[in-house]
Amino acid sequence: MVKLPMSDYVANYYKEQGIEFTLRQQAHFCWYYNDLLKDQLNSLREILEISDDEKLNIEIRKRIEYEEKAYEVFMAGQKGCIYIVRPDDKDEYEEEYFASAKKAISYGTHHCDKYFEVIKSWLFDMNPKGVSEETSDDDSENVNEILSWYRYTLDGDVIYGSSDECKAPFDEEDNSRFENMFLYIKSPFGLGDIVMGPDFECPEVVSTDHNCFMEHYDRLKDHEYIQFDGSDNCIRTDSIGTDGNIYYDHTVPFDLWKIDSWEDKEYWELLQMMSVAVKKGIDLYDFNILCYEYGRRNQKDKAE
Repeated sequence: MVKLPMSDYVANYYKEQGIEFTLRQQAHFCWYYNDLLKDQLNSLREILEISDDEKLNIEIRKRIEYEEKAYEVFMAGQKGCIYIVRPDDKDEYEEEYFASAKKAISYGTHHCDKYFEVIKSWLFDMNPKGVSEETSDDDSENVNEILSWYRYTLDGDVIYGSSDECKAPFDEEDNSRFENMFLYIKSPFGLGDIVMGPDFECPEVVSTDHNCFMEHYDRLKDHEYIQFDGSDNCIRTDSIGTDGNIYYDHTVPFDLWKIDSWEDKEYWELLQMMSVAVKKGIDLYDFNILCYEYGRRNQKDKAE
């Protein structure tokens, strides 16, 4: 089996449960949950080397060929186009403009503090479509259009992107393709589990059970709506902010792991209380809303 983008804890959980992923499921994991485009494509190539599923192989080859072609077109400059660098941590007034993609990417890696996007766009007066009679000088939406864009790490690696100048030779919303399949597997975490993740600042409590993926799929199927969305393979996790409020997230679980202690003893005690509450059927989000409304009513009564 190809090395899948999941934590050791999650990999061991599925192994202990006797769950073996099909090649199509592995391809979905590799495409949807690798952080970098190059890792997505390389892992799909590994699946091609061992797969005898011709339908899947055709889908993978077309995906790889398309992603390579789309990026090649993005990098190729053309008359009338510019490349705009948009840093994550700055507003639109701090964008920079370049004539070549390479210079734009180089600038981003040297001058941005976080992730950044490079956008390929027509100059206002160079779009072959011309200025529409209905378009005023203050509204360049129809002519200063985006051709393609990619999001980068500070090392210059592509995370993901999108291209309107190079259309995919297949239906990207086709539910039968590996990218859009429902995994229909158990979640690796259950109610009340306390988990940590590579992007977490602090641990969180799981508020969904092991069957949440399958139950969600069955609900959609009953309503005859089977359209995969990234949130379909997410669990709900709850945490406490520094302001004392409870916050919830829709979290991809596959890179998380369970923990049994935390350095902040006071916060850890709160997490354990939350864990017990969730296991007893208390919805922490509803509880937080009730607390908020109770406090607001009290403030209103005092003001009157």
